[in-house]
Order: sequence, then structure tokens, then C-alpha cells
Amino acid sequence: MKASTKRWLNFGFLFLTLALVLFIGFRGNEPAEVLKELKSLSPGWGMVFIACWFFYMVFETISINAFIKQQNYKVSLWHIFKVVLIGNYYSNITPSSTGGQPMQVYYLKKYGVPIGVGTSILAVRFFVYQLALLTMSTFLWVTNAGFIQQQLKGKIALIIIGYLFNFASVIGILLLAINKKLIAWLLNLIINLISKIKFIKNKSKLINKINNQVSTFNDSVSMIKKHPGELFIQYLITILQLTSIFAIPIFLYKAFNLSGTSNSELLAISTLLYVAASYTPLPGASGAQEGGFAIFFDNIFPGATLFSALLLWRFFSYYLTLLFGIAITIRSMFTKKDKDNKS
Repeated sequence: MKASTKRWLNFGFLFLTLALVLFIGFRGNEPAEVLKELKSLSPGWGMVFIACWFFYMVFETISINAFIKQQNYKVSLWHIFKVVLIGNYYSNITPSSTGGQPMQVYYLKKYGVPIGVGTSILAVRFFVYQLALLTMSTFLWVTNAGFIQQQLKGKIALIIIGYLFNFASVIGILLLAINKKLIAWLLNLIINLISKIKFIKNKSKLINKINNQVSTFNDSVSMIKKHPGELFIQYLITILQLTSIFAIPIFLYKAFNLSGTSNSELLAISTLLYVAASYTPLPGASGAQEGGFAIFFDNIFPGATLFSALLLWRFFSYYLTLLFGIAITIRSMFTKKDKDNKS
């Protein structure tokens, strides 16, 4: 199947999910009531929600920029921001977020960062991201244990499954980072399998090229491991990044003039929702995220407010990335065409 066909199928699935969410939401709530709830919000809250999304992207930009500088390469902040935006965009439209990092490696290569170095930067960043997510969610769970037990009774198993998947990914990255032979073995296995169906014309040349990239990857990871202090700073930056996007339900709660649930409790529910839905192998974890929000925040947002909050939360935490990602991708395509025409 062609990449463009897969992309359109993924988009089709996303819009089908959105249509289903709207159908179920409006079926269970009076459309007039939902619209009334949305109209009651001050326009200023929209800027707050956009700021949450923007800071999520900015903190990731700061993180990747620090890694690139540590490897003695120079890329402008604007280009790194584009890499971040494109990576999040492709993560959101591909199953299990598999398309994001390869596209980021590709664009980093365009901006002068070798594939091996770019891959190592994103691998270590992924490790730090997962570690921050697990520690942050655990801390919030423990400090709000009574509330979580009451609010999410019967849903704890979903969160534990999410923990297991996220923990497994951390272990996987650690194994790859410390075991050069394991990386080489996995890549050679893949090459041998592909070569049997005659997709590879020059097998030995490709193996040598990949082995060189593996060496670059390991050298880059080794350099990063020698600076634990900088890794800790990366961890703190990632905590701020996660807090930015997980705070949207807190501001939604305030925007609807609700009370009775603390900021810490709202942040805990938001974080655990992400953990529980993150392992769903669908583009953007669609369906699981929307359904999870309705279940996890039930009774916190009463009546039609729950569906109104869900729509706003999903737009600013997910669909806004798609809109900006599409714009950046199209702009990059036209820029490339203009350069090709001039040459």
C-alpha cells in the first residue's frame, strides 16, 4: 500500500472517530445545551488553551535544541520548532505514533544533523519523556490516592496496562542504548528478511552503511550518558512540557466556573488518562482518548459540560497539532518545489 493511501486512510479514520464522538455526544446531550455551554466561555480562555499547546511544543523545542548543542551541531530554533511540530503531526496521524520520530530524523538530517546522531537524540529524548511520564503520573497518583480510588474505581486495570506498556518501552530504549551488538543484530535481521524478498539490490553496501550509523548512534548516546546533570535538566524540561498539555482540563474546569475538585486532582486524572490510552494502536489513540475523557472526568464536569469540555480538550490537545502540522508540511512541500524549479 502506498504511503499516500495509508495517510488518507488514517485521516479517514480520524474524521470517522470525530464524527462518531459528535454523534454519541449530541445523542446523549441536547445540542442547544452544549452550544450554550460553549458560548458561555470567555474568548480569553481560548488563548489560555492555545498557550498550553504552544508551551508543550516550545519545551520540546528547548529539549531537542539542548541535545543538538551537546552533540556540537547547530540548528536554528525555528527549524527545530518545525521538526517538533512535524514530528507531533506525524505521530498523531500514524498508528501507535510510529511516524513521528522517523520524520524528525529526516528533517534533522536536512538541517545538518547526521542520521545516527539524530536517532540517538530522539531515542534518549523518548527515554526521558517516558521516565518523566511514569514518575509524574505515579507521584500524582500517590498524592491523590483517595480521590483516584473513588473517581476511577473499576478503571484502575486500564491504567496498570498503560503503565506496563510505557515501562516496557523504557526498558527497550535502555537495552538499545547500552547494547551495540543488539542494535546491529536487529538491523541485520531486518535486512536479511527484506533481502529475501528482493527489495535490496546491494545488501553488503547497505549493511556497511547501517553499521556506520549504529556506531554514530552509540558514540552519540555515550556522549549524552557522560552528562547526567544535563539529563536531569532534560527531565525537568519534560515535566514542564507534560504539565503544559495535561493542565488543559484544569483551565477548562475554571472556564466553566466549576469547583470542588483541586488542581492536583484534575492534573492526576489528566495524566493517568494519557497513560491509560497511550498504548492504543490507533492514530492519535483516537476513540480511547475521547472515551477515556468521558469516563475519567465523569461527575467532575456535570451534564452537558462534560461533552463541551471533551470537545475543547481534544481540539486544543490534538486537532490543533493536525492543523498546524498540515500547514507546515504543505509549506515545506511548496518551498522544496520552488527550490527545485529555481535550480
